Amino acid sequence: MKADLHLHSTASDGTLEPGELVALAAEQGFTHLALTDHDSVDGLARAMDAARDCGVTLIPGVELSCGAQKEIHILGYGFDPYDERVLEFCRTRTMERQARAAKMVRQLCENGVEISLDRVMELARGVVARPHVARVLVEAGYANSVSSAFDKYLLPGKCGYVPKAEVKVAEAARLIAGAGGVAVLAHPMELKMGEMTLESLVHEWHGQGLAGIEVYHPSAANNSLPFLLHLAEREGMLVTGGSDFHGDANTQVSLGHMPSGWNTCREDAQLLFDEGVTAKGKPLVYHLMNEDLKKAYELAKEEAQYNTAITPAFLQKLNATLMRTTGGRHNTIGGSFDSSRGEFRLCGVTAGVGGRSYMDYQKVPAKVEEFCFLLQERQKNVETFREQYELSFNAHLNLVTIHPWVDGNGRAARLLMNYIQFCYHLFPAKIFKEDRADYILSLQQAQDDETNRPFGDFMAVQLKKSLSLEIQKYKASHNKGFSFMF
Repeated sequence: MKADLHLHSTASDGTLEPGELVALAAEQGFTHLALTDHDSVDGLARAMDAARDCGVTLIPGVELSCGAQKEIHILGYGFDPYDERVLEFCRTRTMERQARAAKMVRQLCENGVEISLDRVMELARGVVARPHVARVLVEAGYANSVSSAFDKYLLPGKCGYVPKAEVKVAEAARLIAGAGGVAVLAHPMELKMGEMTLESLVHEWHGQGLAGIEVYHPSAANNSLPFLLHLAEREGMLVTGGSDFHGDANTQVSLGHMPSGWNTCREDAQLLFDEGVTAKGKPLVYHLMNEDLKKAYELAKEEAQYNTAITPAFLQKLNATLMRTTGGRHNTIGGSFDSSRGEFRLCGVTAGVGGRSYMDYQKVPAKVEEFCFLLQERQKNVETFREQYELSFNAHLNLVTIHPWVDGNGRAARLLMNYIQFCYHLFPAKIFKEDRADYILSLQQAQDDETNRPFGDFMAVQLKKSLSLEIQKYKASHNKGFSFMF
């Protein structure tokens, strides 16, 4: 995995179109990207289309502007880009940015710096920002570079500076979380504050919904990396990284650009971009997978209220929810398919120790159809709790053995098992993390011996374990009475 999780396009203040940006990243070997335009999601649809064509995984992203006198930027990842609250926030910020740009130009003109607002808006083509004003200042000969335009005219205290409308970090974090995403503090070293102050603020923001810190960023010098990593680890927060690439607007920063020597600071530091691994040993995509799993679980519970028939389309719907942010377009010899839409694989797959091969992809649609038909018939004839549980366990085993998708098969099979249990109003079985090795072994034994017994026995033990823990919790809560009533 090679990732860059902080990129800008022409949808805000970048110089490359979203599709051009994704294509360039794919050419350079990037596999995972996040488009994080300022207060805008307008470029995401174009970027997603390009990502599918290029075989790149695109994580929906945005960079929200917070604070007032001191700007604080919050990155959002893995949210629903069509969430109405997100769209309304972006619309409001776009109008505020336009009003701010107009005031900047007016103040500059009043101070003898004659530039055109029309030209600023022409360059912006979307969400207007200070870099657009800076570029016009360079065009008009008032500055030699964008950075010098900022220094002379656009920083606090200069004649062209206009503060932004204040948005609190908590508001931005809640917005992103409410749309199913995670909120991350962007380039904390650009805040230029002492470590103790930053620690205090991050602790406060974490309690308000901030989930991560962008540790790896061109603004972070090598001596700041240990501090940021320690801060993230102590707070139990995600660690992310990105170049903050804007195209040729900033020739000092290229795709994937990091401070020199950053990958020697800590072992997990070099894994972030090469392997997508965070300081806690888990990729960001794992966090997003968990968020999607929660959504899929809620979907299964909701559909169970209506006893929705288990059909191939229903299974694809469940898998699409699971793979919403981590799936993508695959171009194979068998054809193109989109795993984020729950589409069945058009390629061979292997999994597990030794690389177990699953059935030919050409057989998958018919086998899934047969599986759904048999499952529906057997649902009509089960009566006892034992039979109902056994049916759910067997459904899990059969679906994971068919392996219809390129990814997410185990999660989809476990979700189907729980869905059947929900339909019968049973206590949902779970697979405990500490028993995962035995879980995989039981699946392998069942598939090798062509019998459901090993897996059924394993799941019976897991169910007993789940019920025992719930009974213990109930007894503990029941014993917590009080004697001072009246």
